Amino acid sequence: MNNIHKLIKEEKERILKVIHDMSPGSEQYSKAMDNLKVLSETYKPKVSLDTIITAATSLLSIGCILKYEQIKCITSKALSFIIRKR
Repeated sequence: MNNIHKLIKEEKERILKVIHDMSPGSEQYSKAMDNLKVLSETYKPKVSLDTIITAATSLLSIGCILKYEQIKCITSKALSFIIRKR
């Protein structure tokens, strides 16, 4: 987690502590909730295209191996082609 995400998380936790002591109908509570909403929308983890392609390729290769196994028994080292988490 990089520094900006750590700061956002800390600020969200601080707002939650402050909101705990406020009455839900107050204007300050409303502003604090708006700030919390903005902070929550600011940090949305993104998945890179490379990660999606790697996952899809792994699933496709596993699917191909399983389909082949339905037809014929796997007698080689076909399972070694599956990408393993490093």
